[in-house]
Amino acid sequence: MRIEVLRGHLLAHGSQNSLRARVKEILGEIVSVLAEQMVGLVQKVDVLLEIDPSDKRHFFYEEMKRLIYAMRYIQPEDIDDESPD
Repeated sequence: MRIEVLRGHLLAHGSQNSLRARVKEILGEIVSVLAEQMVGLVQKVDVLLEIDPSDKRHFFYEEMKRLIYAMRYIQPEDIDDESPD
């Protein structure tokens, strides 16, 4: 069975993650999601992704995201023990 799974994976040029998922599925570690359930989940996610114009909390999250991305450019040598006046 291992050889068959590996051969099929190699023929499909699958990714490492797809191989792991296939092995977990064979071992019964993954519960299949029915198509109807998936449609319902996608609809719920779409609702959650909508921004309510009256809810201003999204500004906080957008600003935090901007700061996190900016922090990627800070190098250890840019930081010292002196505090600004």
